Amino acid sequence: MMHNRSQVLAPLTRRRFLQGTLGGAAGLIAWQGWPRLRTAMAQKTAASGQMTWAIHVTIAPTWFDPAETPGVITPYMFIYAMHDALVKPMPGNPMSPSLATKWSESEDGLTYDLAAPGGEVSQR
Repeated sequence: MMHNRSQVLAPLTRRRFLQGTLGGAAGLIAWQGWPRLRTAMAQKTAASGQMTWAIHVTIAPTWFDPAETPGVITPYMFIYAMHDALVKPMPGNPMSPSLATKWSESEDGLTYDLAAPGGEVSQR
C-alpha cells in the first residue's frame, strides 16, 4: 500500500505550534511546580483561629478508646488527630504541649491526665 507523504505528515501551522508550545510549558510547570509554592514558610507567631478538620466517615463512639478501636486504619486517623490536638511530637520533645497545658502519666503508661487551658481535666 502506497502512502502519499503529504497525507502522512500534517503541516506545521501556527495553531499547532502554539498548542505544542503552551502544552509543553504547562506540562513543565506542572512537573516542576511553581517555585514559590514548593515549601511552606514557617510561622513566626503563635497559632490563632480555628481549624476545621473533616473526615469522610461517621465517627463511632469506640474510636475514643484505643482499646476498643477495631483493627482497621480508618479509626487511627481520628486517634492521631486527637493526640496531636492535645500533645504533639516535636524534634527534641516527643510530647510538647498543644492544647493540653500540663499532663501526667500513670506508672504503667496506660493512663494520662490532661489539663486544658480552662482548667478542664480529662483522663485518657
